[in-house]
Amino acid sequence: MKKNFVVIVTYNGQQWYEHCFNSFRASQIPVNVVVVDNSPNNETVDFIAENYPEIHLIKPSENLMFGRGNNLGIKYALENGADYVFLLNQDAWLIEQNTVNELVRIAEENSQYGIISPIHLNKEQNCIEKLLLRRFFDYKTTDKEIFNDLYFNNLKDIYQTKYVNAAAWFIPRKTLETVGGFDPIFYHYGEDDNYINRLFYNDLKLGICPHLRIVHDNDRPRPLYDSRENEVLWLIEFTDINKEINIDKEIRNARKKLITNTLKNNKTRAKYWNDLLIFLKTNKNQIIESRKIYKNNEKSKFLF
Repeated sequence: MKKNFVVIVTYNGQQWYEHCFNSFRASQIPVNVVVVDNSPNNETVDFIAENYPEIHLIKPSENLMFGRGNNLGIKYALENGADYVFLLNQDAWLIEQNTVNELVRIAEENSQYGIISPIHLNKEQNCIEKLLLRRFFDYKTTDKEIFNDLYFNNLKDIYQTKYVNAAAWFIPRKTLETVGGFDPIFYHYGEDDNYINRLFYNDLKLGICPHLRIVHDNDRPRPLYDSRENEVLWLIEFTDINKEINIDKEIRNARKKLITNTLKNNKTRAKYWNDLLIFLKTNKNQIIESRKIYKNNEKSKFLF
């Protein structure tokens, strides 16, 4: 039997813990649950110790955010013989008891897929999560055969797609050994986009499994993302190792655009290019190092 681990990064999410943790107790096959708690207090620690003694809890000395927190849990899982690691958000949980064994079966039968994911439903289970819905049901993103198969009620186990947010990623060990963990250059948000880019660089596929479902209670504002949206998008773009990018050339271009728009008194565009110029100059060395690590497939890519 395959050894399966689920890694859940938590932060003040007590309203979801019973749904999330209980869903794995009901799993048809054994699942080793690892929680990396970023909370500033010990409420999660105390709650797990009292109610879920089977969970392995990791309490970092600082808030590692999403990417680095997951890396810590992944490291523990791999060191303890994981064949598969299921990354699940704290605000997500399984619906059916056979979800994990079905994920294992589909992964075993489709070894070209480096990540597979169930469909993400909203809390009421009456709609696909908005974030996934926007990206998944776009023929430019997802294998258009799914629309034909939906119409004729002939859905397959898995369909290739270009994007699934990391709320429920089921990852074979070989993917983690090939692609590595999340890039710690990402503070919060964008980690999954970057990981998918690196997945494709290594000729692995990303898949969605329409017969499998999880709940992701995520239909709420993301103010931290909104305040940093350009920065996140720029970081995703300039760390994409599938593209040839010269950061010095991008800096020169941003400076030129800034001067041009300043002379034209286009304040909005001038501000955009000024912000990008500052971003590139501030993050130049980190971006270059990130691209070097993952593009050259260096051992130091395992930034756990």
